[in-house]
Amino acid sequence: MSENSARTVESRRFQRIVVPDGAGIVVSGREGERSIDGIATVIGLGGMFCRAQEKLPPGTVLTLRLTCAGATFEAECSVRHANDQGMGIEFTRLTPENKQALESLLLELQG
Repeated sequence: MSENSARTVESRRFQRIVVPDGAGIVVSGREGERSIDGIATVIGLGGMFCRAQEKLPPGTVLTLRLTCAGATFEAECSVRHANDQGMGIEFTRLTPENKQALESLLLELQG
């Protein structure tokens, strides 16, 4: 497997994909007075891991915008866990259009 190809992480409810270097899924949003900016490093239909300087506590609910290669979509999310590297974020609500955009992004990442 080349270093630019996506690797699948198998032990989760939803299939997750390690985002290849250079894919650049930018994550942004606001929770109250704080803005969140980061990069998704693992993503799937159920959620993602977002590397970010600013971490929110588990249980925080927010809407995030994901942008990659000209495609942009939003997802209502909940922070599941946080550590020094970033946050595990669950997608809690996607419109049908945003779910389709996420599915297309995942297919593209799988190559």
